[in-house]
Amino acid sequence: MTTILRTIPRRGRSAAPPPTAQLRDLRARAELRAIRAAPERILAWLVLRAEGAPPGVTLDRSWTAVAAEIGLTRETL
Repeated sequence: MTTILRTIPRRGRSAAPPPTAQLRDLRARAELRAIRAAPERILAWLVLRAEGAPPGVTLDRSWTAVAAEIGLTRETL
């Protein structure tokens, strides 16, 4: 592992998320896609992305991209 890290430039290391974060994100996506009802899937996605008190979500992409991420068509949203 240390030999691999030595080959990656320093600035690239900080930009890459740790493998545990990637695994957690992949599991969350799989769980979202397992939810059959579209309204429940959308609500689950919002809950996962919510931050702050009171909870809120700031979109950093279009709703079309969100739909593709959670396995829905854009017309469903």
